[in-house]
Amino acid sequence: MSKAPADPKEGHPVTEKEPARPAAGTPGTSRTANAVARRGDLVVIHLRHRDWTDGQLREYGDFWAGQVTSVTRAGLVRRYRPASRFAWESDGRGRPDKGQRLPSLWSERAAIKSQKEIDVPGTVATAACHVWPGHEDQVRGYATLTEVRAALRPHLLESASWERLRAAVGAWEAARREARPLLSAAVRARGAEFGRLSAACDAAVTAANNACREPHGQAAGTGSAAA
Repeated sequence: MSKAPADPKEGHPVTEKEPARPAAGTPGTSRTANAVARRGDLVVIHLRHRDWTDGQLREYGDFWAGQVTSVTRAGLVRRYRPASRFAWESDGRGRPDKGQRLPSLWSERAAIKSQKEIDVPGTVATAACHVWPGHEDQVRGYATLTEVRAALRPHLLESASWERLRAAVGAWEAARREARPLLSAAVRARGAEFGRLSAACDAAVTAANNACREPHGQAAGTGSAAA
């Protein structure tokens, strides 16, 4: 079993058009000749971006974690649930959310990490707590592979910390679910009541995220999963 997490830089696309075919010796990916995805596995998606800043073209990439929710018979990822979504949420029609397709725009490649090697719910929760400063409900992608490895490593099943982190994730999910009615009420409120409910919701989400980040930061030796 490899000690390193999935490396999207070396992995090949894991889409309905092409299965995962990891390069020989790629750390953290399946060593079979033709790796396949399974529902519940971890997927790490590498996106490339281009924009103009001060008249100069800027190119950069980021990495996003999610859980595979649907695969084809050939073992290709059909849908996944990004870290910004919860398993208990419904879609726009009130039905259970079955996930979304892998992004096609700016998508560079994706890599799979088997649930037999890593605690996927814990990993996705850590990614959900990696947010933009001052916006605890807005997930931020990892900027580098070094960040991805640091985030994933404590959740490997060979790590001594993964069970403790899974317990923290359970409490985090419950706290985030309890905070959801505050958000719903704030959307319907006006004036001072809107401000009060919004502040209460923000405080609840921040407390939940901090409680999830702290043990991960201790296990990873970084101090915080949001940094």
